[in-house]
Amino acid sequence: MATAAAASFAYLAGLAPSTWATQLGSWPPLVLWPAAGLLGLALLCSIGFAQWLVLRHHIRRSARWIATTAGAWLLGLGSSWA
Repeated sequence: MATAAAASFAYLAGLAPSTWATQLGSWPPLVLWPAAGLLGLALLCSIGFAQWLVLRHHIRRSARWIATTAGAWLLGLGSSWA
């Protein structure tokens, strides 16, 4: 359940820039780039964070899972755009 909810959030976060492209085009770069960075970071960490909420009860130092899955997502998304 946690993974499905996080995947839905990640999907919506990934679609947001193209959905709101017209409105975002009027934002000043000093606002747009930090907002894009935060949205991207939220997308990358969302699934790992949701899974960590369950894993933390079973595995010590499970917080590493968030960074691990974020890195894997970054590599996966990067390779799909290359």
